[in-house]
Amino acid sequence: MTAPLLKASNLSVTVNGARPLDCANIDIAAGEVLGILGPNGSGKSTCLKVLAGVLSPASGTIQLCGRDWAAWQPLERARRIAYLPQQADIYWDFRVDDLLALGASRGQRFAGWPFTTASTGATDVARLVQEFELEALQRRRFDTLSGGEQARVLFASAAAARPAILLADEPTASLDVCHQLALMRRLRELASDMALVLVLHDLNLAARFVDRVVLFRDGRTVLEGPTAAVLASPEVDRTFQVRFQRLPMGEQTLLMAE
Repeated sequence: MTAPLLKASNLSVTVNGARPLDCANIDIAAGEVLGILGPNGSGKSTCLKVLAGVLSPASGTIQLCGRDWAAWQPLERARRIAYLPQQADIYWDFRVDDLLALGASRGQRFAGWPFTTASTGATDVARLVQEFELEALQRRRFDTLSGGEQARVLFASAAAARPAILLADEPTASLDVCHQLALMRRLRELASDMALVLVLHDLNLAARFVDRVVLFRDGRTVLEGPTAAVLASPEVDRTFQVRFQRLPMGEQTLLMAE
């Protein structure tokens, strides 16, 4: 088995006396799309924040590329891990191409301000615009975009620097069906160059696009394995407190709540 790029063991987080994450385990290998599933409040987003370095664990260990987390300098980690939260507030009048250039520059040091698109190279921005079909949005200010358009731009910016690991918290939440499918297909393509960890609520998107699943409940990892095997388990019904029908659809299984 390929050694994991990122391995977290027995992670726990304490926030205001509560434990939103308690003894969670997760690992991700190169070229893999990993889905984190679970009901609201099960610790999925908290786990992603810990893996991104936004939150510090109260206990547990994290290894990145075989080295302890503390051994990495922040800039080194930034070159290897990108994080897309559920919501990202942009407080400046950035255009879309500015945000793409900022994403492409992740992990670099800047000698001064102002930051300009030209400082990171127009080639990177042009590539991202084409790859993520953002031609119509490229020159627009970010705050004029719809929620779904903003989500597409932020995802492109997160993937811009080609990190080794991309962490995304509900990346399809604000997208219509067409753009959900387009984004998930793009994720599959990105997996040839990086590992992806996705928090998802749509079990059927996970069934179609994710290689392996980690199921969370009450801040703990309760099940982990290949996507088809996990989604076939009655543990999924217990975790979501829903009885699912499982309908074969070609090589996949469609889950429908009764």
